[in-house]
Amino acid sequence: MMIKINNVSKSFDGVRAVDNVSIDIEYDFSVVISGPSGSGKSTLLRLIAGLETPDNGTIEINGKCMSAPGLALPPHKRRIGYMFQSHALWPHMTVLENIRFPLYDISSDEATKRAKLLLDRMEILHLADRKPDTISGGEARRVALARALAPKPEILLMDEPLSNLNHALKKEMLDLITQWRSETRSTLVYVTHEEQEARHISSSLFRMEKGTLTEDLASDVWK
Repeated sequence: MMIKINNVSKSFDGVRAVDNVSIDIEYDFSVVISGPSGSGKSTLLRLIAGLETPDNGTIEINGKCMSAPGLALPPHKRRIGYMFQSHALWPHMTVLENIRFPLYDISSDEATKRAKLLLDRMEILHLADRKPDTISGGEARRVALARALAPKPEILLMDEPLSNLNHALKKEMLDLITQWRSETRSTLVYVTHEEQEARHISSSLFRMEKGTLTEDLASDVWK
């Protein structure tokens, strides 16, 4: 078992964003979560990442408790990569520095080498010394993906990472994500409203509404 979420809830200002959710996500699975805005999808991802602490319930990764009421081990202790809806790049850092940022546990030379290899794979090595505000939106998404992959995470969490990209760029990014998945056999939890993305990525499709999560066995979320 890779991720085990057991009866997890989270409320904000008395409103329950995640309501008694339980799900087991196996190793080498890609799970897509769909649902309307405000349904709790992003909160669930943040709970898995350790960016939020549950009010009740537990989250285990590889058999170790990572989250419980009053406990949330940080993302770097969970071997998790996180890609936000916005690219969320550090504006004062170069592209290369942004990708090196999570590589604090290896030597500087090795971090630079790994970052450049990822930039080359994303076909943006020529942007290494540029600042985020001087590159296009599509290029920024590639940098954000490279940064998420840089620590070689066992789990990748993606919160509508391809929104507002055109069809061609979205297809390229989806191909990069699925290629990475096939090579690393890592676990992916992917939040999206888009049918194209869901069908391209999903091993299992789930629907979230009003904080509750259900598996879409009929795959009719989009109807």
